[in-house]
Amino acid sequence: MNFKTVAALLDGVHTDFVVSVFEDTIFIAITQNSKLGTLYLVKPDYNSPEDLAYDIKALFGRDDDKQTSSIVSLMRGLNIECRTIISLMIENINFRTLRAIQQLLNIMPLYGQVIIGPPGCGKTTYCDEMSKYLQELGRQVAIINIDPANDSLCYKAAIDISELITVEDVMDYVNLGPNGALIYCIEYLEKRLDWLLEKLRKLTGYYLFFDCPGQVEIYTHHNSMKNIMSAIKNELDLRLCCVQLIDCHYCSDPGKYISALLMCTSTMYQMELPHVNILSKIDIAVKHKSKLLFNLDFYTDVLSLDHLLDALQNDPHTSRYHRLNKAIVSLIEGQNIVSFLPLNVKDKRTLELVRKNIDRANGYIFNPEENRNAEMLNSVMQLDINDLTLDVLEDIPKSNSSDKMMQN
Repeated sequence: MNFKTVAALLDGVHTDFVVSVFEDTIFIAITQNSKLGTLYLVKPDYNSPEDLAYDIKALFGRDDDKQTSSIVSLMRGLNIECRTIISLMIENINFRTLRAIQQLLNIMPLYGQVIIGPPGCGKTTYCDEMSKYLQELGRQVAIINIDPANDSLCYKAAIDISELITVEDVMDYVNLGPNGALIYCIEYLEKRLDWLLEKLRKLTGYYLFFDCPGQVEIYTHHNSMKNIMSAIKNELDLRLCCVQLIDCHYCSDPGKYISALLMCTSTMYQMELPHVNILSKIDIAVKHKSKLLFNLDFYTDVLSLDHLLDALQNDPHTSRYHRLNKAIVSLIEGQNIVSFLPLNVKDKRTLELVRKNIDRANGYIFNPEENRNAEMLNSVMQLDINDLTLDVLEDIPKSNSSDKMMQN
């Protein structure tokens, strides 16, 4: 269940608004006083020739044609197409108050995550596992696939860009390669943003996941994805957090790790959203810990990168680029905005750590019921969230190289 509240003055009278989203039902309460009002059950009438028609029944309280017409206008204004229970305890309802109610309910913010990262880093798996975890806490979630090349989803998408355009079709009809076709699809989505907005408006009360393509230039310097997210954020009052996944195998190679840091830095500036960077598949790092030059906290906290420069200097293939590597490291350390959280999607301890950081980044405030559910899950897992990062990192003992680094 998702739960939102807001209070406002309506015609000079204090009015409380409550919206609760259950699995297949929305509950809306509009209250100005403690007196009993009217409780309506509203169901979409799919047999009607009108686009949005409703079957409205007053379960108890006063009912009249004026209030029924107001309920219809309210439902259409909010673009609701599912069963809805409305508790109306208001002194007077007219066009002005109805319009104010629609605006107030529409400004109740939505929250979500924009999942990005290179190919194979686990974006789709993350969307599936994190959405299941949030559902355990009581959130109503919806996943939006905006990767036109992803035709093997492990989840049921609430919105799928393949209904609008696919990479395969673009390659066939526009005669582009796979990379060019993907860019074409994202630019096409930007031009057809009304298609996406119309579908997103039907997800009122849901916590949203945007499963994005793996072509990194879309996030580092191409503007379409940034423009899409900026538009839907402003249009729907959507509070987004950009979640960037980096496969932990990048940590096994100093050059790859530095390139990942540079990409994260560029993306954080380009996307202009609150940002959480994640080292995914951390269980693989534990399994192959001997391939890491340093302890894992060196990579998550982005400690002194001069030690990586030394490693690159000792490699005959990269030593010739020492000045370039030094300049890149100086840039990354000068910005000092990148750090990582460890994640194993099968470990709820790390899911909880990531969840808390993302909620803090996008400003999500959960309801008391979700808070109790999280506490219960943490208790079952015997989880002290303050010690979680340390617990995960201690799974990998310091190597000799790490000991040497600490001595220096």
